Amino acid sequence: MISHSTRLPEERKPPRPVDAVQSLERGLAIIRAFGESPSMNLAQISERTALSRSAVRRLLMTLVDLGYVQTAGKRYQLAPSVLWLGYTHKQHVTVRDICRPHLQTLARHLGTSSSIAVLEGADVRYICRVMAASEFAPTVTEGTRLPAHQTSLGRVLLAQLETDMFEEYVRAGSLPGGLWLANFRQDIELTRSRGWNAVDQLMEVGIQAVSVPLRNRDGNIVAALSTATNNAAGPIQAFVRDSLPHVEETARRIGVELTPDTPVG
Repeated sequence: MISHSTRLPEERKPPRPVDAVQSLERGLAIIRAFGESPSMNLAQISERTALSRSAVRRLLMTLVDLGYVQTAGKRYQLAPSVLWLGYTHKQHVTVRDICRPHLQTLARHLGTSSSIAVLEGADVRYICRVMAASEFAPTVTEGTRLPAHQTSLGRVLLAQLETDMFEEYVRAGSLPGGLWLANFRQDIELTRSRGWNAVDQLMEVGIQAVSVPLRNRDGNIVAALSTATNNAAGPIQAFVRDSLPHVEETARRIGVELTPDTPVG
C-alpha cells in the first residue's frame, strides 16, 4: 500500500533548528493533512501524518479545544476558524506584494527592469519596481510620479479611460499641440485596439519600454505592467517581439492572484 505520509524521508529533511517546537510542527501537519480529505478518522490522520494514534489524539483534542478542528462522530474536520489564519494575513497583502516575485522573474529572464504603476490624476505612480542588474543609477523608483503621457505605462492606462475622461486629461494636461498631439491621440487609439503600448526613447535617450494592462480575477484593470531597457541597442520592433509575450504572460499570472479587494499598497 502506498503511504500518504506528509513526512519526508530522514535523509531529505533539512536540518532542524535547535529551538524548533515539535508539537507545533505536528499540529500544523495535522491541519495540512485535511487538504487531501475534508473529513477523516483518527486512523486516517495518523497515516497521513506518519504520527502515532496517541500523539494524533492529543493534538486533535488541543485543536478542538482551540476551535480549529471540530468532531462529527468519530470523524474530524477543520472548523471555520482555520480560515482566519489565512484571512488575517491576506488583509495585509497588497498588489505590490503579489507582483514583486513575478517582476523579479521577468527582470531576471529578460535582463530588463520591470515595473507596476497606477494612474493617479494626470500622473502614474510606480508602486513596484525591480531593476535590471545593469541599472546602476535608476531615475525611477517605487513612489516616483511621472506625467502619464510620457510613459508607456501611463499610455496603457490612459487608453482605458472613457472618451470624456481622456479628453479632460488632454485639456487639463497642458500637452503640446499640433503634430505631437495628433501622434499622441493616434498612439492611444492604437493602444486601445491592440492592448499594449511601446515607446522608443520617449523620455530619455536609450529607454525602450513595452507595457500591458494588469487585470484582476474579475477582468478589471487595476494597474499597468511594463518592462524596459535603458540601453536600447536595436529597433523598438525587436524589443517588442522579444519581450511582449513574456510581459503578457507575467500579467496573466499576476492576475490569477489578484482579487477585487486586493489593496494597491
